Amino acid sequence: LWQYCTLGRTQLVLFAFDLYDRDSSGYIDVEELGVMLKELYGRKYQRNDQAMLVMQKINVMATKEGFCDRISLKAFTDFARTHPALLAPAFMLQQTLRTK
Repeated sequence: LWQYCTLGRTQLVLFAFDLYDRDSSGYIDVEELGVMLKELYGRKYQRNDQAMLVMQKINVMATKEGFCDRISLKAFTDFARTHPALLAPAFMLQQTLRTK
């Protein structure tokens, strides 16, 4: 918990990538991304407009970048930088824990 609270923004993005790259392939595939969004936005994430918008933008980015149903670490970090909604719940939780 302490380590989570002390991570900077970049480190938290890398931590999230490592956490959800469950097969250690160096990519987050569509299934792993779905797990990430479910755990960040809750069980009903598919009804959450923000989560679905993030998923849609990731699919567009992955198609443009030529990734077939998976995202590299670089693409993930670039996306997280330009689309903060991806990890917004994780950043909000971190801020809440820091203030307590």
